[in-house]
Parts: sequence; C-alpha cells; structure tokens
Amino acid sequence: MHLLLAFVASSAQFSVTSKLRMSNLGSVGRSVPNEALWRRIAAHPFENPLHDLDFVRRLAREESWCLSFARGAIEEYRRFAFLCVTETSPMTPSEEVDQVWHLHLTFSRDYWDVWCGEVLPKKLHHDPTQGGPIEQARYRNQYGATLAAYERHFGPPPAAYWPSTYRRFRNPQRFRKVDAERVFVVIRPRLPGWGQT
Repeated sequence: MHLLLAFVASSAQFSVTSKLRMSNLGSVGRSVPNEALWRRIAAHPFENPLHDLDFVRRLAREESWCLSFARGAIEEYRRFAFLCVTETSPMTPSEEVDQVWHLHLTFSRDYWDVWCGEVLPKKLHHDPTQGGPIEQARYRNQYGATLAAYERHFGPPPAAYWPSTYRRFRNPQRFRKVDAERVFVVIRPRLPGWGQT
C-alpha cells in the first residue's frame, strides 16, 4: 500500500508531493510515529515567495541550479533526513543532497531550533570525512546502505539526485566553488553513453 502525502505550503504557492511506502517504515511497519515524522518533515517550509532570496532561491543561485532542480534536491534532503532518524545505521547523502544540508546548516536557527529541535526531533550532526582509504570505504558502504534504505522506504532513488555508489565516489572534487570574475564554466554536453556508469 502506498500513501501519497501532499502538502501545499500556505506561504508558498507550490505543492510538494512525496510518496512513502508506509508498509516498509523501518522495522515497525505502519508506524504512527513514522507517519507523524514524515508529515512534519514534508510540512517544513523551505520556500517563501515573500522573500527575494529564500532558501530555495539561495540554493539554486549558489549551486547554479534551476529552481525546479533545487526544489527536487530539497525533497531528496527531506527523505534523507527521514532515513537519518528512522534507520539505525549512519546514512550518507549524495553530493546534491549534501549541498542542501550544507546550506541548511547556515540557516542555524531554522536548522537547530526548528528542524532538529521540533521537526525531526533529533540532533542531526554533519560529520565530514577525515580522508584516507578507510574513511573512503566507510562512506562508500554507508552510501550503499543509504540507497538500500531509500528504496525500502520510497522506492528506487532518482538518479539525478542519487547516483550509483561508483558515480558518487569516483570523483571526490566534482563540486567546486569558482570565482565567476576569474573563470568561466562551460556546461559539458550529455552525449549518449558518455559519462554514464
């Protein structure tokens, strides 16, 4: 049985729809606490049309993403946070979800007081790698476990936000900040079969 949860934010004129496999919520099945958790996560506002530079627009600007991609990344961040709270082992985000998490941490009042304090409610600390082959192996394993947990709860993860473990860890410097006054960036064309593994 699938439950389709839709939230239309009153302050934002868009709808967020998330499909959650209620029959596979962790080890407790159709758990009321997990349903309540998901409702709180889905209802948390990240977009405010009254602000010229709200969270969604700032994310899109800082990552050079279109608004629809930024909104999708935020939805995946919601799902990642759900997994972090409901799973017993550590979860590792994709690069795209990690960028959302990094930005959310800078909105410290919302992140610590509201997101971690009321929505989850759990302290969700960001622990970056300490480097080296042991850490690399640990995060690769955690990412694989995250993809498996995602599929149990939400179905197959979208590749645009959750690449395979190989793609996620093949180039650790895939995301870089650049000074647009000093360099220009050319978007790499997507040719059939090129760069897809």
